[in-house]
Amino acid sequence: MTSQEFYDKTIVHLAQQGRPAKDYVSPYVSPAPMCYYRRATTDGTVLKCAAGIHIPDDLYLPEFEGKRISRVIARYSSLELRRFFPNEPLAEALQQLHDSPPNWDSGGFNARGFAMAYHVALRYGLAPMTRERAEASR
Repeated sequence: MTSQEFYDKTIVHLAQQGRPAKDYVSPYVSPAPMCYYRRATTDGTVLKCAAGIHIPDDLYLPEFEGKRISRVIARYSSLELRRFFPNEPLAEALQQLHDSPPNWDSGGFNARGFAMAYHVALRYGLAPMTRERAEASR
């Protein structure tokens, strides 16, 4: 997978999923919601973050939670996760894009999210994904 394909798949996923893979943990741990690679909702839907969608289900471990993707790739090197991430800095940037609350609202991944995704694309020499293109990919 190229960096462009990785970026496109991620942005389409964020637009289609419509909400971040977040949940509130104890306010004693953090008052802000925590992002997850995988998060099952009460209706059984499994939400995945921007990095989580690239981790095959059979390689996912709950121990990944709370760690940036570069740390997961390094710490669990025996799983050879690196092969699913053609550009780790890009994966980290997209993970931060997912994790940023202002990029989401009741309508899903919002205009600010797409604007930030545009800047990520330019930073890595990629063609930006527009909302229209992401939604047309459904």
